[in-house]
Amino acid sequence: MILLFLVANGLLVTEGYRFDGGYMELWFQLPLASFVDTLQLRGLEDTVFGIYSYDFDIRNVDGSDSACQRGEKDIVVRQGEESDYFIDYIPLSLYPGRFAYTLNINARGAPMQAGGVIDIAPIVESLTGSDVVIGRWEFGNVVFHGMDFLPAVGAEFHEDETIFSYIELYGLVPDSLTYHVTYRISDDDGGVLLEHGKDVLKYDHVQVDTHSFILVPLTEGRYEYALTVSDPSSQGSVTRKSWFSVKASEDIAGRELYEEIKYVVSDDEYSRYQRMNEDQRKMFLKEFWSRQSYVQFEKRMNYADAKFSVGALLGRDSERGRLYIKLGPPDEIETMSVEYWARPFEVWRYYGRNDYLFCDIRNDHNPRLIKILKPGDLTKLLATGFRDGTREEDWLSDVAPGTYDWQDGLESAVE
Repeated sequence: MILLFLVANGLLVTEGYRFDGGYMELWFQLPLASFVDTLQLRGLEDTVFGIYSYDFDIRNVDGSDSACQRGEKDIVVRQGEESDYFIDYIPLSLYPGRFAYTLNINARGAPMQAGGVIDIAPIVESLTGSDVVIGRWEFGNVVFHGMDFLPAVGAEFHEDETIFSYIELYGLVPDSLTYHVTYRISDDDGGVLLEHGKDVLKYDHVQVDTHSFILVPLTEGRYEYALTVSDPSSQGSVTRKSWFSVKASEDIAGRELYEEIKYVVSDDEYSRYQRMNEDQRKMFLKEFWSRQSYVQFEKRMNYADAKFSVGALLGRDSERGRLYIKLGPPDEIETMSVEYWARPFEVWRYYGRNDYLFCDIRNDHNPRLIKILKPGDLTKLLATGFRDGTREEDWLSDVAPGTYDWQDGLESAVE
């Protein structure tokens, strides 16, 4: 078990997680405002690069051993950054014992400090696991041990969020097909509020287990998250616990964009909403925003307006803006030029999902969405002169009006 006494000046927060073989990670969190100006955080500037210095000291509490690490690290705040915090970690390799640590960070001349105590217990069970890490799913943005997952340093959530858990299991015995796991959320008095159990297919001696709970049934307060894994082959079990807090969501009914749901719902759903009376709309909106993040939506709308507006057209109403609002920042944006016969493409890639091709077909600096492709399809189309088996030449004539000839285009692409 790791005991962390979080001490800070209100800004720097730390959280530690132990894994196998004495390896652990000390994660820390700072507000982005510690590194960049508020104006830049509104998405009105390009990607911002910064730097911070850190000073980390750790020692065995009996005074027999100590170590320190100092240095500088870069920070990158990308356009449209949707988090209000900067998160990083320090990897450690520790032996069984009790350790005290101090972390000092200096950003833009403002020193911050946090400290705590870490207990590393010797491993004696055949089946064991890492500490359970609770956090948020961050598709394509953050990679935590190979997963799109972000630890919630400080473990604070809003009541309309979804909580995700991550644990690494060590020592599973392959003599049975499955292990059983129970996930439980309890209140301060030990009352069980949410519980779910399931059998999980084994695939190795070491594997990762993840789960999620929607926090809507919970009210403001402090809760315990507990996870118990039982292996029928070894008759072993392991339980890991972590605390988290829930804050009441802000009353957003009066916010400027509260009713602008047309940007995130389907056309059919929005048509049904328009046919509702006033009371039905109020109920619909309350239910809708209980399942969606209004803060994230507001940030995406503001970023789309700042980045994609052209003349009198607001960025939120452009085709790039609408896609950005629905899906969030793409994992990659690539500009591709097709020599001699076509306008350049702008390709938005969402890893594991689709590629979206935009092209300024009207020369008005407002690229239109011209094609949605599965991953890898664009490479095939380039190799075959954009012949995808159905000879869809209509959209190609938009891309290269009056200049595209099927056979000539094919020969040019192949060359």
